[in-house]
Amino acid sequence: MNGGTSSQPIISYSVIQLLGKIYSINVNNIQESYAMDRNFNTFKEDMNPSSNSFLKLLSKSLIPGESKPKLPSNNNARESRIKSLENLLESNFKASEL
Repeated sequence: MNGGTSSQPIISYSVIQLLGKIYSINVNNIQESYAMDRNFNTFKEDMNPSSNSFLKLLSKSLIPGESKPKLPSNNNARESRIKSLENLLESNFKASEL
């Protein structure tokens, strides 16, 4: 660095630790998951809060994999729901058909 202030703030390790305490996240897990995705040498560069890498890393840490929504495994059920909705939209639909 040239001694000047950076135009984009970099989040320090202590801020990440504080976020970890607030959200009950183990900071070491953040670093481990980050190291699996990218070279650890770029860790500090990507800690800029406005960077996509930072947001992806933070969301990966805050949202455990098991809580992410899962797509329905049965496409037939989805198609039958769509067909039911299409039937509701028909102009000759009668309530007695339910």
